[in-house]
Amino acid sequence: MMYSWHFMPFWGHILMMLFWVGLFMLIMNYLPYRSDKESSIDIAKNRYAQGEIDEEQFNNIKKNL
Repeated sequence: MMYSWHFMPFWGHILMMLFWVGLFMLIMNYLPYRSDKESSIDIAKNRYAQGEIDEEQFNNIKKNL
């Protein structure tokens, strides 16, 4: 006998919701964190490449990071 969603017992609705929430949490936990921001070292590299800072300042920044 086939049952539709409307005939599922109340606890079945709760279990189904917990399943989907759990699956969503697992997926979100294992996806890599992506950030659009540049890292500090990338910013320093760009500033050095554009001539805003000299080699000594760049090495100082690298050492401190």
